[in-house]
This record gives sequence, structure tokens and C-alpha cells, in this order.
Amino acid sequence: MSRRQTIDPLIRAEVIQRWGNTCWLSLPGCTKHGEEDDHVRPFHIGGMDTVANIRRACKHCNASRQDRILSGYGANIHVVLGPPEAGKTTYVAEHATADALVLDFDRLASSICPSVDIRKERPSPLVAAAQSAWQGAYRRLVRLGDPVDVWLIKSIPSNKRHPRMLDEWIALDYSLHVVDPGAQTVFDRLTEHGRTHGEQTVARQWYALRITQQLVDAKQKARRDELARLGLRSSPPSTSVRPEW
Repeated sequence: MSRRQTIDPLIRAEVIQRWGNTCWLSLPGCTKHGEEDDHVRPFHIGGMDTVANIRRACKHCNASRQDRILSGYGANIHVVLGPPEAGKTTYVAEHATADALVLDFDRLASSICPSVDIRKERPSPLVAAAQSAWQGAYRRLVRLGDPVDVWLIKSIPSNKRHPRMLDEWIALDYSLHVVDPGAQTVFDRLTEHGRTHGEQTVARQWYALRITQQLVDAKQKARRDELARLGLRSSPPSTSVRPEW
């Protein structure tokens, strides 16, 4: 569905009066100043031109968002973070519902080439194909307008196009779950299970980031307080809220 008209100036004026003219997205690189009208629930999935669904955004954030949803305004998005051999897949199996959509690199690789154990072998063509499949599915899943649960499994929260992916996820209020049994346990498991040198490198990169659940929770609380102030979360904030439009 293409965009056919601009926002009514009266709606824009009420949005600014009620919610202010500061950029609501706060993505990395945000200029803070509201320059454009942004649909909280994107227009392409039925977001309406209403005061409830419009907030002001800077040009940078409006372009960077690329129609990714605020979690709960469409899909409810979870990200499970942790080093290799931390137990991320097990965590998802224990916490996700049976009908949840789960994006797991290892499972993608296994479906592309079932004869290769990606945990022990990492042939370059297979890794490249699985990474491309993961990114393609990720771009689609984080734009879903359907009220489904999405679980993303990731070790390093960055890529070339999005070096500050973790900050983006916090801004869009994904539910972040850190799974990390500790460096000693992780490296012992890597050795015991014969994981590749590449996985050892990823584990070292993970621990260099110093990501903890406590750190993530503190940042998410601040963000959810801001979203509550903007009328986009209940108070106390809850990612389970799915507004009706």
C-alpha cells in the first residue's frame, strides 16, 4: 500500500501539543528534533493517520527505522543474546509458545545443508548462505503487523549496516533475554563439543561487550518510562499490551 497523502496539519498540531516535538524513536544517531510525522504502527500494515498513532521523529530516525515495528504494535519481538554454547536455543524452547516464530542461525544452516554439523564445521559457502537467510528473515519478521510472537537468537548484536543493533532493539522495545552461564562454562563446553575456532572467537567478542541482563534491564526501564510518557506503553509499562487500532 503506497502513501497517498500527508498528515492533516490539525492532527500534527495536536500530536505536538500532546506529545511534544522531540523525536520519539531515539535510534542511534538521533538528532532529537521532530522534523517528520511518523506512524507508530506503520502505514503499510494499516497504521492510521490519527493522534494516537502519530509521533514526531527526526529525519535520521524516520529513515533508519525502515518500518520496523515497536514491539507489541504488530509482532511481539524477543531477542535471546549470549555467547555460543550458552543455551540460547534451549532457553527459547523452554519459554516460547508452540506457535512462535523462531529465527535460529544453526537451524537455518542445518536446513540448507543437513549433512554438515554447523556446530563443528563452518564451510564458507554454507555460512554465507545461512547468514543471508537469517538477515532476510529478520528484516521480514521485525516488520510483521500480525500479533505473533517472534524469537530471534543472536550472539553479537551488530552487523556492518547496524553496528549498534542492541541500542536499536532497546529503542524499539524488543524484550531482551541474556543467556550466559559464565565464561568458564562456555569455553569448557566449546572445547568439549569440538566447536570451531570461529566460535571461540565469537565467544571472546561476546565477553568483550560486557553485556549483562542487569545492564539491559536498566536501559529498557528508562526506554519504557519514556514510551509510557509518550502514551505508547501502559504504566507500569508492559510489552504484552497490544493496542487496538
